Amino acid sequence: MAERLQRIIARAGITSRRKAEVLISEGRVAVNGAVVRELGSKADPVSDTISVDGKPIPQGQERRYLALNKPRACVTTTSDPEGRLTVMDLLGRQSSTGLFPVGRLDYNTEGLLLVTNDGDFANQVTAAKNRVPKTYHVKVSGLPAEEAVQRLRTGIRLDGRFVKPESIRMLRMAQNPWYEITLVGGRNRQLHRMFERIGHLVGKIRRVSIGNLTLRGLEPRQVRELTSTEVHQLANYEPSRRPPRPETKERKPKRRPGRPRVWSSRGQSSSRARSGNRRVRPSSAGRPRGAGQRNDRSRDNRRRNDRRRDDRRRDDRRRGQGNSGRPVYSGRPARRKSATGSFRRSSRPRQQPRRRRPSGADSPVRGGPRRRAMSPRHRPAQSRGRRSSPPRTRARP
Repeated sequence: MAERLQRIIARAGITSRRKAEVLISEGRVAVNGAVVRELGSKADPVSDTISVDGKPIPQGQERRYLALNKPRACVTTTSDPEGRLTVMDLLGRQSSTGLFPVGRLDYNTEGLLLVTNDGDFANQVTAAKNRVPKTYHVKVSGLPAEEAVQRLRTGIRLDGRFVKPESIRMLRMAQNPWYEITLVGGRNRQLHRMFERIGHLVGKIRRVSIGNLTLRGLEPRQVRELTSTEVHQLANYEPSRRPPRPETKERKPKRRPGRPRVWSSRGQSSSRARSGNRRVRPSSAGRPRGAGQRNDRSRDNRRRNDRRRDDRRRDDRRRGQGNSGRPVYSGRPARRKSATGSFRRSSRPRQQPRRRRPSGADSPVRGGPRRRAMSPRHRPAQSRGRRSSPPRTRARP
């Protein structure tokens, strides 16, 4: 089946389709020994012999697709007359035969670069009509004003053509901030010229993604083969399938339904504030039924009872040590039989009386600071003689 010469040359991996047209115009392509100079000429790759610069092009060559993390100070070309480092030097001259870079990155620009020998794939990725996005991280000298960045978002004119990026957002706020910019297509030194238009220079540029392909897992100068899924996604990229980036909005704190907002003296929002000894309880009006809200009064009673229980336990722990340093045992004192056969009380110290909260002027005021009433310790008199029951401890009134 007859096809265009530039398409056959590009598919053979010699060069891109656009450069193949230049080769045809220069008379460097021949079909069956006859030089062809007319663009759009066709040939059959199966039956015809096609040669470039006197060498027949290979047919049926294996397709290769590579992803390279290009470093700085490297030229994106197959050869450099000045002797600078090229991307083909990173791949190795022996293994890079027939390969060429897809697109171009500047000499000091680093990041993701595709290398292949499939001309159709290269044309599919670089063509602006296919709208394959390329995302860059750009470091700018000086902090641009928001109005100037908004001007870039709406679009400017470069070389008489309207240029508008897909998106611009700030990555890192600093004296020399970083921006993330997504372009579709692209022109020569577009990012540098865009920021020069608003009065700022570009310090660093790093390409981080092409379509769905990212730099994840690739160190500088590192190369890896693309999977068949990645090649298919790039060659058949659809902008509608690209997930939209969520807008970064300021998150507001969530409020529980029915809880009024009360501002404390420190300026912080809280659902409860104190005015002297009086508590301001949130109103239960307006709460949805079955929302799991507890009754405020029962909740306060429960907290008050918990505090009283903790106070009693603390007092019991303090009373647990007597003057002699030995623990005071609760319950009935132990009974021992003496030599005469009578029961006498044990030598263990007796249980001290439980302190009762006094009533009167010295009692704690409701709602005020809690104070513990103090009372002297009393020890009951020792009983003499025989008793039918052990003596009991009783506090004096």
